[in-house]
Amino acid sequence: VMAAYVVTAVPDYRKVVNEMIRVCKPGGRIVMLNHFSNGNKVIAAVEKLISPLCKHIGFRTDLALNTVLEGTSLLVASKKKVNPLRFWHLVECVNKKNGQEHEMVYANGYASLQA
Repeated sequence: VMAAYVVTAVPDYRKVVNEMIRVCKPGGRIVMLNHFSNGNKVIAAVEKLISPLCKHIGFRTDLALNTVLEGTSLLVASKKKVNPLRFWHLVECVNKKNGQEHEMVYANGYASLQA
């Protein structure tokens, strides 16, 4: 399942993510290309400050990837910043629905598949 520039541009990102999980087979991949809030404290403060304005335009700047994935069956397999300003991320997740077992590595606040 591929979702480009969707997650932060919809009123209810949880519904979108849950639908992607529903249609993705167990062990399948969900790829999101999106802006997620930055870990840099200065940039994160600016993102939070401009978020109300951006919501009127139709997207969020203050949504963190951890928040999007919280409580889902998705595990981050890879994540990289993809634009020159490094504000957009290409995130590949594995759908572990139906209790599939994976060896996990936890780093930087993300659960990732063991390489």
